[in-house]
Amino acid sequence: EGFIKAGQRPFVSASQGVTGMPTSAFTVILSKAYPAVGIPIPFDKILYNRQQHYDPRTGIFTCSVPGTYYFSYHVHVKGTHVWVGLYKNGAPVMYTYDEYTKGYLDQASG
Repeated sequence: EGFIKAGQRPFVSASQGVTGMPTSAFTVILSKAYPAVGIPIPFDKILYNRQQHYDPRTGIFTCSVPGTYYFSYHVHVKGTHVWVGLYKNGAPVMYTYDEYTKGYLDQASG
């Protein structure tokens, strides 16, 4: 159960993904530089948010589908240092820090 066998065509559903099990996913982009400090970043460009679990007004992802999730993010810095935190239920899970070097554009991921 939950696996696709060789030769089978996968069933793909927007709310259930390839396996037929409920899924939750989103992909977003921040189009403006220098978001406010100390609050969730409200990413304003929505590439995928079919289940509407990501709220672009608050920057908060609220998942109603239990499971294990993978998050990744990438930031570009120029002109200032950056310190980004990934939080779960208000508690930090990890931080990413990148130090600006004059004249260079840099990228960090978490």
